Amino acid sequence: MRASLRYLALGLAGALGVSGTVLGGSAAVAHQDRQHEGRGSPVTAELPKVPTMTGGGGAVSSVDPLASQVGIDVLERGGNAADAAVAAAATLGVTEPYSAGIGGGGFFVHYDAATGEVRTIDGRETAPATYTEDEFLGEDGEPLDFATVVSSGASVGVPGTLATWETAAEEFGTMDLHRLLRPAERIAARGFTVDENFSEQTAANAERFRKFPATAALFLREGEAPAVGDVFRNPDLARTYRTIRHEGTGAFYDGSIGAAIVDESRAPTTAEGVAVLPGEMTREDLGSYEALLKDPVSTEYRGLEVYGMGLPSSGGITVAETLNLLEAYDERTGTALADVPETQYLHRFSEATATAFADRNRWIGDVAGVPVAELTSQEFADERACLFEEGTAQPRPIAFGEPDGDYAACGTGQARQPEPVGGVSTTHLNVADRWGNVVSYTLTIEQTGGSGITVPGHGFLLNNELTDFNFAPLTEGVPDPNLPGPGKRPRSSMSPTIVLRDGEPWMSVGTPGGATIITTVAQILTGHIDRDLALVDAVAAPRLSSRNGTEGADLGLAGSPTGAQLRELGHELEDVRWIGNASAIRVLGDGRFVAAAETESRGCGPGPVRRGPGPVPRGRVVRAPARGLGWAGSRDRRARPTQEQHVFSHPAPEPAEPAGPSAAAPGEPALDGRWRAATAGWRPSSIRSAGAERVWAWVRHAWEALAAPAAGDDDEAVAGDDAPGRSGTGSGRRADDLLTVAALLALQERFLAVAAGEPVPAEVPDPRREGATLGEDEVLAVVRRTWEIDPAEAGADGFAAELSGFLQDHLDELAEEVRERLVDRRGPTQLFAELWSLEHVDELEPAAEQDAAPPFPLSTDDIAWIVSGVPGPEKHTAWEWLTR
Repeated sequence: MRASLRYLALGLAGALGVSGTVLGGSAAVAHQDRQHEGRGSPVTAELPKVPTMTGGGGAVSSVDPLASQVGIDVLERGGNAADAAVAAAATLGVTEPYSAGIGGGGFFVHYDAATGEVRTIDGRETAPATYTEDEFLGEDGEPLDFATVVSSGASVGVPGTLATWETAAEEFGTMDLHRLLRPAERIAARGFTVDENFSEQTAANAERFRKFPATAALFLREGEAPAVGDVFRNPDLARTYRTIRHEGTGAFYDGSIGAAIVDESRAPTTAEGVAVLPGEMTREDLGSYEALLKDPVSTEYRGLEVYGMGLPSSGGITVAETLNLLEAYDERTGTALADVPETQYLHRFSEATATAFADRNRWIGDVAGVPVAELTSQEFADERACLFEEGTAQPRPIAFGEPDGDYAACGTGQARQPEPVGGVSTTHLNVADRWGNVVSYTLTIEQTGGSGITVPGHGFLLNNELTDFNFAPLTEGVPDPNLPGPGKRPRSSMSPTIVLRDGEPWMSVGTPGGATIITTVAQILTGHIDRDLALVDAVAAPRLSSRNGTEGADLGLAGSPTGAQLRELGHELEDVRWIGNASAIRVLGDGRFVAAAETESRGCGPGPVRRGPGPVPRGRVVRAPARGLGWAGSRDRRARPTQEQHVFSHPAPEPAEPAGPSAAAPGEPALDGRWRAATAGWRPSSIRSAGAERVWAWVRHAWEALAAPAAGDDDEAVAGDDAPGRSGTGSGRRADDLLTVAALLALQERFLAVAAGEPVPAEVPDPRREGATLGEDEVLAVVRRTWEIDPAEAGADGFAAELSGFLQDHLDELAEEVRERLVDRRGPTQLFAELWSLEHVDELEPAAEQDAAPPFPLSTDDIAWIVSGVPGPEKHTAWEWLTR
């Protein structure tokens, strides 16, 4: 069995009530905060640890329980699969920083239930514009040392992960990055509990990390790897996420974060006596980066439609050719793959993947003219299959074929090429939602720990993705499509895969593991489809990775009787500790899902591994329970949710312009330069810059709405209801949330006064009670319970920067719930809520005749934005009513 280092947890969120556990500013987080005294209690997931589970409402599977919990929370809050995937991936950037993060790239495959289309996003890193084919050759013309290039600026490509998230949210999602990055920011600030995998990976890379002071300071606290059970916090990454949330991705690609990336990659900060190769990335390279929307690669297998990632990934193409070859072997031998013994199944699988890799290495790269259609055609596979023999393995390496469209009964192979060098680290997640949307997403920073270079003050590692280029041609005289080049994207093996049956989602699967990704995904597909293994058993089966050389075999397969039989056929097996770390989701078609994943065991440090006796008999699980899986409770179905706009939250930030003293609203103190700098990028019409009087009016109104029972509720039910989307009375959970907001607002006024050189008020208004006040002790007590920074220690500048994002988070969450409650009430309040959501505008005219005003003050910008969404004939009436 794989070492039980960590577990993939599964959860039925609706039944277990874990929705909202880690969403920053949510009711659940506020509730969780009150359970922990002191600074920075780590965030924990509430998913049960089981190997597989069946449920409804939507599913999430990843290598990390916190990431999966975040995804479930997003689904519970009405987000779709793309929303949940982005939020979960951002969390992996915190909890799996050695495998993923905004310093890397990846590939995003999406099925849209509304259109029935599969689309992909190419978020692969790019080489600087100055790179040439000879980039990684020394003065003697020989390839540079691989490890030397890895841990240097020369290996760093222009990151594409953040652009991928933005594109996914805009094209497929219903929420913006401001909201989707909030959970990850929260986890980075509060921390998470270190497990054995994180500790092992850190220790294994400690020597390399010590070369770079910023990396050592972040990951080697007191000079050593964190121990299991320690709390790991990354406040720099929390601030980076917060900056991106409030300033947009421009801060990364064109702003201060980007400048830091370029500076550090071009001249890495190293320890005394350490010299590394410099990079060549420029601000122009970074600013011109684009995540590209592309069509997927597809093939038909056993009546199923298998969709994967196209160029520059080789994953979708090579998986497709492997599956086509297996069907060709069936035709050639007259025996289906499902009916052969285990040894013959693995023999066929090994021959197919080795052949497909021979063609991959010769033909696939980020160049013009790659014969994708031919490589994925059944005709090409039929020609290549003629070399297959049931009783003998082909000598390795197998020669590549000619995908030229002119196929004979048995084609002649060309040159034999060695296997390229590559890394093994990545991460993968799958999401399926209740509306039928599905995401399969693989992301990476390449090696475990990437380049080893942390961007100082920003808390994330930079990739070493450019080492995925071949340093020199694999074979003299044979064109190599994967040499470095200006702006070129290195070839990848990432294979995020979505399978459809009759045009409907059937399965999503993927894994990390470098080039072994391709063989792992293909083996899980054939294990589940052909060998009749349950999904969890297909994921759990010992793996054989044949990539046209020596074949890796894990979980004791190499030393088993089956391994001995494969050797008799001519296969050269190498016993390896692990291959891949896969996860998958099956869509059952009746509103239910099966999610499965395996034990995490990345083999990055020493330690014993318990091995199974050999291949998995059908129907038996040999891997330990998995971790990081879950799904949301079932709700009503619809094609895709529509994006909700929250009160005082505009759809896009306006350009950041520091507001001068003249811009202060009535009752708001003038702001000095320090506060203006901390609040740069705030939206002029949002709550955060609305002015004290207007904010307090809104909070008082929110208190009234939350304290009043919703239509159809009885007082007892409302008071004790902790379900998502519901609130309690003044003595309930939301009452304490509002007190938190009031305390934060009070501190905002206090620091504004300090910044303006004015006397600090001893007391501030309490929005719960007209004429009442909050004393200083009460304010600070609430903040210490709910915020990881003690105001007394942070100072005006530090606390102001931290407060700005957190305050907006709380108010956004409260605004959403207020709106839900106001919809059930009559009169102008109901009209406002309906108008804001652009629903039921036919009620506008009767309500406008009432002698009433909007329920709380609106700026001209607010009114204009609302009215812009009202149908033409009602615009004038809406404007008149809102401005009266």
